[in-house]
Amino acid sequence: MYRLGLGVERDTARAKVHWEDAAALGNIFAKKFLGLLLIRTHLNTAELIRGVLLVARALSVDLFVVLCREGIDSDKARE
Repeated sequence: MYRLGLGVERDTARAKVHWEDAAALGNIFAKKFLGLLLIRTHLNTAELIRGVLLVARALSVDLFVVLCREGIDSDKARE
């Protein structure tokens, strides 16, 4: 909502904070969105690399693990 300004004032920094928190808790989609944000707005090479790694991991390993452990109905696998 903060990234797109849906119902709230657009605030990319606040969106990043929420995605960081959710990614730390293991949410795959938060990792993907955080990674995409870092790729688009990277301030340095380290952020760009971190973004690429987050997106790659979220789209492959983490999703596979969640689906195997919790099934397709897992909250972590929902968009």
